[in-house]
Amino acid sequence: MTAAPIKLLITCTFAEPYGGCERNLLTFLRRVDRDLIEPVVVFHMAGSLVDRLEELGIRAEVIATGRLRHLRTGSRAIGRLRKVIVRERPALILSWFTRAQLYTAPAAVLAGERRRLVWLQHGMPGGTNLDAPATAMPAIAIGVVSEAAAQAQAEKRPRRPTFVVRPGIEPPAPPPEEELVALRESLGVGDAKVIGLVGRLQHLKGQHLLIEALALLRRAGHDVRGLIVGGDAYGIEPDYGPFLRRRAAELGVDGAVTFTGQVADALPYIQLMDAVVNASEHEAFGMTLVEGMALGVPVVAFDNGGGPGEIVEDGRSGLLARPGDVSHLAEQLGRVLSDAALCERLVEEGRARYEAEFTAARMVATLERELSRLARAPVPR
Repeated sequence: MTAAPIKLLITCTFAEPYGGCERNLLTFLRRVDRDLIEPVVVFHMAGSLVDRLEELGIRAEVIATGRLRHLRTGSRAIGRLRKVIVRERPALILSWFTRAQLYTAPAAVLAGERRRLVWLQHGMPGGTNLDAPATAMPAIAIGVVSEAAAQAQAEKRPRRPTFVVRPGIEPPAPPPEEELVALRESLGVGDAKVIGLVGRLQHLKGQHLLIEALALLRRAGHDVRGLIVGGDAYGIEPDYGPFLRRRAAELGVDGAVTFTGQVADALPYIQLMDAVVNASEHEAFGMTLVEGMALGVPVVAFDNGGGPGEIVEDGRSGLLARPGDVSHLAEQLGRVLSDAALCERLVEEGRARYEAEFTAARMVATLERELSRLARAPVPR
């Protein structure tokens, strides 16, 4: 007799696929084996992912939490989450983000289900002021996206069992050449080489460091432009975008930087780039590095002790720069821009590394295995 699927209640803060966290969720839900896991999803705000999950035949609802400082709205949301947990009686409850854990854990406690709660931590532990209270809340295990994140989480108290699920993406289909030509014209980048960074406009993503490296490259004689793909999603850091434009003007490269704002699909923009940059100094993983590798674009990142160093094999599948050293970042980018043989090798090795380690199929299989193990293990006291 076939065992019934594991009912999995997932709670997620955001409901638009603006970042790697939400895109990973959508990839998992598209591929998950429904004979093994039956997912039900609660988002903490309205968005397009609700409709997309309904198209997949997955039940989804919205329980708005508001901002963290809105105690009345948050308390009501916790109460509604408790009712959902009691109604669904899931085998596991999975908080799919740090902020989600802050609401889901109290709801699980109130529902008497704290021993079924798992937290999937997508950032580098200690990267935000929400990590400490989230870690203090109950969880039978914490999922992380890299070995570096697992090590950082192990240093937090109270200690929780951890497991690693490296994110992965579907094999991307390169856009048609005529689409890329039209996109290049619309962005006004001409025939110049392009270095770019994809991500939400936040200081921790390091877009300002890309602009500084661009200024150094142009002073060294490189005909290169910067492409910053992303916007102020959810209004997390609204002052950072204007700061970036001021910084570009201060460095005399404001005419050589293009800001796209929020885009529905970043892959065509990555395909335009001659180098994909991850300039974060505190990064748990680095999805755009994987996307660049999969699309055959050389990648350059800071070796910040986090995920980029686990993704990129320096000198083989990409190049690493010393943490926070803009001069070294510019030097590594200069090698990509001027050495065709190096680029060819990085592209070949990068694509092979993606196919071996960072596919969607690999990510989903790992998460299915870990969730099945946790759901079927004896409920801890």
